[in-house]
Amino acid sequence: MKYLIKESNITFSNTQMSEEFLSNNYITEGNTPLLRDTNNTIDSNNNNINKTNNYIEKEISKINNDFENKLTTKIIALKKTYWICCEKNIRAINNLYLGLENTEKFGLLGFNGSGKTTTFKTITREILYDSGTISLFGKNIKTEFNNLRQSIGYCPQENPLFDYMKVKEIIKFYLSLKNINESVTNICNKFGLEKYLETYCINLSGGNKRKLSFAIALMCKPRILLLDEPSTGVDPESRRIMWKNIMEISKISDNFNMILSTHSMEEAEVLCDTVSWLKSGNFLTIGNPEKLKIQLSAGYKLHIKFIQLNQDIDINDNVNVNTNDDVITDNKVEIDGLNNYTDLINNNIELQKHVVELEKVIGKIKDKCAEIKLYKINKDLSFEFNIHVIKEKQSDLFIQVLDMKNSNKLLSEINISMESLENILTKL
Repeated sequence: MKYLIKESNITFSNTQMSEEFLSNNYITEGNTPLLRDTNNTIDSNNNNINKTNNYIEKEISKINNDFENKLTTKIIALKKTYWICCEKNIRAINNLYLGLENTEKFGLLGFNGSGKTTTFKTITREILYDSGTISLFGKNIKTEFNNLRQSIGYCPQENPLFDYMKVKEIIKFYLSLKNINESVTNICNKFGLEKYLETYCINLSGGNKRKLSFAIALMCKPRILLLDEPSTGVDPESRRIMWKNIMEISKISDNFNMILSTHSMEEAEVLCDTVSWLKSGNFLTIGNPEKLKIQLSAGYKLHIKFIQLNQDIDINDNVNVNTNDDVITDNKVEIDGLNNYTDLINNNIELQKHVVELEKVIGKIKDKCAEIKLYKINKDLSFEFNIHVIKEKQSDLFIQVLDMKNSNKLLSEINISMESLENILTKL
């Protein structure tokens, strides 16, 4: 067996290396362990999070105060650094803390490269982490992983399938590997794969390969389910089948945790009790999806439409406005994007009335908003705004908008909708 230490080009042959020695001194990269960067020096351009925030401190406090061992999944001070010869060190996981209660389903969100897949691979022991502790249902994965194998269901990003085996053969293989006594037909029916029993894996579509990988992860009725972007490339109907199976297993199991990595905010909000935003290997935020919307943003969408008295006005396409320039100031609306429509405004009393009434409406709510920006005028002459509400005045704004809707006869529509979780998190 050969181990190559790249930085000094020394080769060891036929050397027995213990897992503990490798864990303490090397980072495994495929079949080649690379000498660990013992100083943990990370390039300053890597934008790693070195300070804790309120969300991380809450996780630390939750773990420290778990005297009755109510937390079934614990990740404590986890670090993982990839050392690349002659290049920058990459800190994939940076002092990560996470505590999950029994039956809690956790969503792991973040941009590509934020450390989501590395987190999964440290839990499943595919890669060795630098330092920290991971325990699942009271068992440390470093010392008791063999006793946890049957409890883990894992759907990785790359499908763990064999191209030249039939679907039924792959399912039989994993059933025997996990020592599970269940019908292949039942599994296929449950996940919508009954038509593909005799199909070779190489001939399956990408979506059906994901469904098969997902079925393999759930066939052991796991106590902890790890899903790394399971619905990527899957059609909406199949995605609903996945969601249904996750919900069913979480209901029938008394001891269950799920960690889901996804780019779909809808998926995270439907399936997860708690969601997080991961960046540079640590959490920027953690919480219930609806609570995060309230805590992290006072940003809303404001839609205003007036009654049209003249139906002859024609705008062929929606007019998109540069939001950086179109700020409501001194009760006046400055819409530089409508310069080409000056004649239209001057020659149409209807549109002039819209602008005059718009100024009145915005003037009434301006003191309750930190910022108001017009970003679109629609074909029906309705106006779309991004507004940032002063948190202490949110309730006053909602009441005032409701009053205006009932009292202003020229208003056809006025409504406020909360900013989506996706918009909020991507701004962090």
